[in-house]
Amino acid sequence: VKPNIKSSKKDDCIEATVMEHLKHDNHRTALNYLISLKGGEGMKNGKFRRQVADSLVNVAISAEEAHKINLATDAYEEARAIFKVDKYSGGNAKLAVRGCIKINKLQAKEMESVQDYDMAISHRTKVYQLLDEEHRTVPACQQKVKIAYLHGTMGDYAKSTE
Repeated sequence: VKPNIKSSKKDDCIEATVMEHLKHDNHRTALNYLISLKGGEGMKNGKFRRQVADSLVNVAISAEEAHKINLATDAYEEARAIFKVDKYSGGNAKLAVRGCIKINKLQAKEMESVQDYDMAISHRTKVYQLLDEEHRTVPACQQKVKIAYLHGTMGDYAKSTE
């Protein structure tokens, strides 16, 4: 995924550094590099923040393709946080939200398969919140039903009716 903005030399440097790390399968290093940029003076510049967020989405997608699910989750969450602060809802912001939803669903299913229902509920609750923020009512309600079912499976019937 290529960011949809014109880049300056500084932006090109960020993208080049990230791509070099990804080329060598160093997703965590790329993520840590981008997170380190969040604390700098450059984050006061909207274009710079957008470049960092776009690069975080690139790292997340690459990590997901490499089956590095926890790392993909972190990168999607970091990108989503930047986009949310900037109130940007375009292309890569939507990818970040969809990525968060997809990854949390995968993690919930994995937790359900090993009968770790507390963690499954936690992931499904996150999916519900993300879908609700996106005003996707039917899928959000489906997550609520799955959460209630998991509470019932655990014998916590009072919570399954909430």
